[in-house]
Amino acid sequence: MPRNHVLAGLPADEPDAGTRRAVAAGNRRRHTWLLVLDDDPTGTQCVAEVNVLLDPRDTSALRAAAATDAMTVVLTNTRARPAGDVPPLLSRLVRTAADAARSHGRDLRVLLRGDSTLRGHYRLETETVRAALAAAGTAADGVVLVPAFPQAGRLTRGDVHWVCGADTCVPVAETEFAADATFGYAESDLREWVAARGDAAGPIESVDVELIRTRPAAVVSRLRRARPGTTFVVNAVSDGDLDRFAAALQRAELDGRTYIVRCGPSFVRARAGRHEPRPETTRAGVRAMRPDGPGLVVVGSHSALTRRQVEVAAVRHGLSTVEADIDDLLGGSPGGSAERAADHLAAGRTVLLQTTRARRTAATADASLALATRVSAGLCAIVESACRHTTPGWVVAKGGITSADVATRALRATSARNVGPLTRQGVSVWQLDPASLLPDRPYVVFPGNVGDADALSHVLDLTKPLIERPPA
Repeated sequence: MPRNHVLAGLPADEPDAGTRRAVAAGNRRRHTWLLVLDDDPTGTQCVAEVNVLLDPRDTSALRAAAATDAMTVVLTNTRARPAGDVPPLLSRLVRTAADAARSHGRDLRVLLRGDSTLRGHYRLETETVRAALAAAGTAADGVVLVPAFPQAGRLTRGDVHWVCGADTCVPVAETEFAADATFGYAESDLREWVAARGDAAGPIESVDVELIRTRPAAVVSRLRRARPGTTFVVNAVSDGDLDRFAAALQRAELDGRTYIVRCGPSFVRARAGRHEPRPETTRAGVRAMRPDGPGLVVVGSHSALTRRQVEVAAVRHGLSTVEADIDDLLGGSPGGSAERAADHLAAGRTVLLQTTRARRTAATADASLALATRVSAGLCAIVESACRHTTPGWVVAKGGITSADVATRALRATSARNVGPLTRQGVSVWQLDPASLLPDRPYVVFPGNVGDADALSHVLDLTKPLIERPPA
């Protein structure tokens, strides 16, 4: 469908910086602590200067964050975990956070940052957080679902979630992302999508874009008066819509309401009351790290979009390709890939490390996830071995789960500082902790589902002048 048809008839959108300032001020008055539980690393796409805890088992780091952070991101990486591992992990995190928030007089608010194309353990995660909050003495009134990510063309209108390019929009269930082997689905209408994920605790209601723009007080009223267990599907097509809904949600919270938020990355920024960070500022931060030398591009995503992006970037930038055979990785052997990657880096060549592109699936969703986990573990072993021989000047990790695994398993990072977005389409830069294998050098988190065919090449275009050694 033409993009202008999806947006037709909307009232004028006039972003109000005062709304963001008011949300930020409300957070300060209430001593709000936003705890973002991120199911893969791409949730930091729309914010900057945020600490990211990469080891969700480290409750001491979480307790320390409660004393100082306005917002803390914890990488749970639950999208890469089987369903049975999710409840104990999230329950422990939420109960620890609730106890720490109480000790420091903080108002804890939990956001489950999930994939903007709807893949993940949605129902399991929201119900686990609800139960953990209840055990800590806080009854959640319901769930707010806000997957809109305008920067990447994820728009919600009339309860339908759309994936949009410059001129056209496609219902999300008609995209390749809906065919995910583990988290596939057939619904583009978010009310239907929520219902299909299992029994909701209460009614499913929608919040229209028109209502958000013209009658924000009515949105507040609905949040205040909703029946217990209500799930609100939030429509939004712009950052302004998200800012206004964040303000409405905050006002309902001031009246004692508690909602568990499941959202895309844009709403994390809106709920924090932060301005959208400038990519130019991030690039200055990358330059300040003074990265030097050839880089390593690690590709784990198997989407058609990623394949196009890799093909373009490999040709334009003359990348030295090292391809690890999936069957070798499943058999526990890297097949000499680590040595080839290290040799290229030592010779001053940037390496493209990827698995063979043949997709492997299994009979069940859990089996497909287990298979992908084994492949990712093999890929990480190659990265770790290569980096122990020759430290690259920078790393680009392509794919959400790949980004998490490479940072934590291969590069042995336990925390990171999110410098900010490198582009407006959702590519962010982290600085990994000093004890990692990539200290003080840029780690670029590049989702598998954003951008056009030139996006990866464009990121490398941006990165090249930042990594050139400055004149003596």
